[in-house]
Amino acid sequence: MILGIIGLVTCFIVIPALLAFIFGLVAARQIKRSAGALTGKGLARAGWIMGLIGLLAGGAFIIAAASGSFDEGETAVFDLEEGDCANFDFNPDSERIVEVSTVDVVDCDEEHEAEVIQVGELNPDEDRDYPDNQALFEESYEGCGRDDFTNIFAVAPDEDSWNDDGGPYVCFEMTD
Repeated sequence: MILGIIGLVTCFIVIPALLAFIFGLVAARQIKRSAGALTGKGLARAGWIMGLIGLLAGGAFIIAAASGSFDEGETAVFDLEEGDCANFDFNPDSERIVEVSTVDVVDCDEEHEAEVIQVGELNPDEDRDYPDNQALFEESYEGCGRDDFTNIFAVAPDEDSWNDDGGPYVCFEMTD
């Protein structure tokens, strides 16, 4: 029963719940076969039932984690995909260059500041020299695939990601 309680509290670990389930069933079987010599049938039953509930909860947790249900929150900007929605902890309308490494990803049904409209690489073969800021941002904005950049915000790669990751860029369309 103790493992059952631990298994419920730490269901995402799964092992205590599995042990509670197994030991609870084994104990219940031994008590039944003992013809009254052993007691604790209720405790054994409580142990395997809590173990089973812990296993089900752990399975649900693992499925939710694998499906991305816990992905909302700070996400590396170059891990975003088209259609992701985000809020920023800076002013994207600023005239100055802002270093962006993460954004707050939110459900697109909720209020948000921007949506990812394009992702790509500026140096896919990793064989070009890192350009100056002017050329870098011109190329990033060209990759956004829009003629009008009024509500567009591009995140350009830094020199490390230019050389090691193909020069990824992300284009956001700002919401009004």
